[in-house]
Amino acid sequence: MPFSRWHRGRWALPRARVPLGCCTGALVWSEGDFKPSIRGFNPRGAARRAAAAGSHQPCPVPVPHPPTTPSRPSRGRGPPPCPCPAADSKWGPWNHWSLCSKTCDTGWQRRFRMCEGTGVQGYPCEGTGEEVKTCNEKKCPAYHEMCKDEYVMLMTWKKTAAGDVIYNKCPPNATGSASRRCLLSPHGVAYWGVPSFARCISHEYRYLHLSLREHLAKGQRVLAGEGMSQVVRSLLELMARKTYYSGDLLFSVEILRNVTDTFKRATYTPSSEDVQRFFQVVSYMVDAENRDKWEDAQQVRGEGLGRAGGVATVCVSPPVRTPPELLALPQVSPGSVHLMKVVEDFIHLVGDALKAFQSSLIVTDNLVISIQREPVSAVSSDINFPMKGRRGMKDWARSSEDKLFIPREVLSLASAELDESSHFVIGAVLYRTLGLILPPPRAPLAVTSKVLTVTVRPPTKPAEPLVLVELSHVINGTSHPQCVTWDYSRTDPGLGNWDTESCQTLETLPAHTKCQCRQLATFAVLAQLPRDLAMDPSGTPSVPLMIGCAVSCMALLTLLVIYAAFWRFIKSERSIILLNFCVSILASNILILVGQSQMLSKGVCTMTAAFLHFFFLSSFCWVLTEAWQSYLAVIGRIRTRLVRKRFLCLGWGLPALVVAVSVGFTRTKGYGTAS
Repeated sequence: MPFSRWHRGRWALPRARVPLGCCTGALVWSEGDFKPSIRGFNPRGAARRAAAAGSHQPCPVPVPHPPTTPSRPSRGRGPPPCPCPAADSKWGPWNHWSLCSKTCDTGWQRRFRMCEGTGVQGYPCEGTGEEVKTCNEKKCPAYHEMCKDEYVMLMTWKKTAAGDVIYNKCPPNATGSASRRCLLSPHGVAYWGVPSFARCISHEYRYLHLSLREHLAKGQRVLAGEGMSQVVRSLLELMARKTYYSGDLLFSVEILRNVTDTFKRATYTPSSEDVQRFFQVVSYMVDAENRDKWEDAQQVRGEGLGRAGGVATVCVSPPVRTPPELLALPQVSPGSVHLMKVVEDFIHLVGDALKAFQSSLIVTDNLVISIQREPVSAVSSDINFPMKGRRGMKDWARSSEDKLFIPREVLSLASAELDESSHFVIGAVLYRTLGLILPPPRAPLAVTSKVLTVTVRPPTKPAEPLVLVELSHVINGTSHPQCVTWDYSRTDPGLGNWDTESCQTLETLPAHTKCQCRQLATFAVLAQLPRDLAMDPSGTPSVPLMIGCAVSCMALLTLLVIYAAFWRFIKSERSIILLNFCVSILASNILILVGQSQMLSKGVCTMTAAFLHFFFLSSFCWVLTEAWQSYLAVIGRIRTRLVRKRFLCLGWGLPALVVAVSVGFTRTKGYGTAS
């Protein structure tokens, strides 16, 4: 007999064959489940309704009903009880939580588990098979709390809420992932932060790393040493282009580390050209122009190379991944600190190859390095650094007031370590800009001097004579200076790795601070910054500036329309000069609006700043041209020509020449900022 039949135009369950209240399979259906339906009997729907109403009894096997007359049971009387045999059952593991039903304003997540029994059908299980929890309880952001879509540096950054980080593929000339955070200004307006390229590696640096591996695979030590010389030469060429990402800086530190270690293992003495190239690469890396890149690179160490923890992230398809080369970098210290260690190791590598009483001096735009080798038993004299009388000194080092004095008594070993063949390798490095890229202490403290490093191997024993250090100030208006030393093992919440206990501040003058220290280490001066250096970190444009420029643009456009309408009546040389003046002012205002309200790429930002320089100069030159024309009109030298060529040369030609010379000499330095 069929399971259902046609009843009053609908399919219905034959009640006579399946009595109410009895088991079918594993569940018991109530009377509400036998209502006529177009689709017929729906066991799943009935099970849900029965579970919600609590009217079902789980049974392991169906129980046949004894034969009865097909009479309809009377209303008000329940069906006979259904005997259900017992069985041993247990719940299986929970499956994963489902996706949240909402991205904000409190959604729901569900997960389920199956009842796994040892009986025939595996029923019943005590408890529930479903769990529900809330998710994404944060309030949905308003329109002004969302960063809009932007296309910057050949990458599209999708709309996201303030506080979230979005990931994207690196530009086409690099591999890895770039990230960008949507920030919120103090006024409650969302804006994009600077893109982070700390996980991006350019193809040229990746190829150089592959070349380094090939040289390491060579069996002969001499060939491996010569290969390292070639790697340093190639790295210097790449650094000289200054077209690298912050991830390239981290990768370059690791390349220099591999080069140093390979030189040691191969017992290969680097030539003077190799030493000069090595320190020139370091000089390029610590240049002040790379300050923003180093700050970006430090975040990789703070967040780890995985996704940013503790913040909501938005993953952009196609999925991005961190290059394996970056995963292999050391996770202990930031890149700038790791670079300091590499420089110290290379100094001792070079010093071990020197002869007794021999010294070497290397000077670059950002470094002064002195390396000398002294026998332990006969240190020639006290150490003074830097020696300004040496040839080849740069102007910044020759005119600086930084000094280091090490008494010869400090350079001594314990009697147990004394050996006739032993010698000291003494290295001193004056970093011009290292204080800008080291992990900063907590505000308002900052490194306000150059950084001076002294490294001696083997380490000297503690001695009574003290080291005298004088460090000049690089920031004016600071207060409460204190002499500090760098401690790699120290991590203070306020001072970071800087230690104030090893040095004593003797004297503080407007130009420099004198310190007295008990050990040989890395020295600097920490001080509190003046309040006027504290800037708004949001980088939001000035509202009065935007309104003023907009009003000025509208007034200038209205003036140009009036000139165009009445041109045949006011056509003259003076009118043309005023029109050119209005065009230059209008163009400069438009550039201000664009430059203040948009996050542009570095090249476009540089061009915007250069054209802004040009149009401002042009506006001044056209005012000078008007004065010249007025003077000629007073003395009666008026020509019928509409405009003189000399006026055009003065109004547009002279500003173009000045800007071209400025850009050429400065190499676009100072045109545009990182934000």
